[in-house]
Amino acid sequence: MIFQGATDQDTDGDARAVNRTGDSGDWIRLREYVPKLVGNLLRSFDVDTQFIILKTQIEDRTMLVDSAFPCGLIINELVSNALKYAFPEGHKGEIAIDLRADDANDPTCILTVTDNGISLPADLEVTNSETLGL
Repeated sequence: MIFQGATDQDTDGDARAVNRTGDSGDWIRLREYVPKLVGNLLRSFDVDTQFIILKTQIEDRTMLVDSAFPCGLIINELVSNALKYAFPEGHKGEIAIDLRADDANDPTCILTVTDNGISLPADLEVTNSETLGL
């Protein structure tokens, strides 16, 4: 898919590519949006990129802003949790984000976020949690 659009400024002052299409909605280029989102997270967590490496595999696709932002919230939550819990002080590792279409003609995307940090405790009973999270 060829992207042609205007460049807008987001709240952080970073440029983001948005295709203004009027009634059908605005489109955002995922290959630009996701790395900026995660880059901001790494800076806000003051991550030493010599210890935690980010790997992204993002297809060059666009997505409606109304879908891209919720997808960004999911990525934000998963990466934030990995940064908070998977890599204790001094622990080296990697976070990988893969976002691609299952089929070139299908607008559905598959998002995979993984890390190789420490695992959940062996005695954790996720079915008996008293909270919404783990």
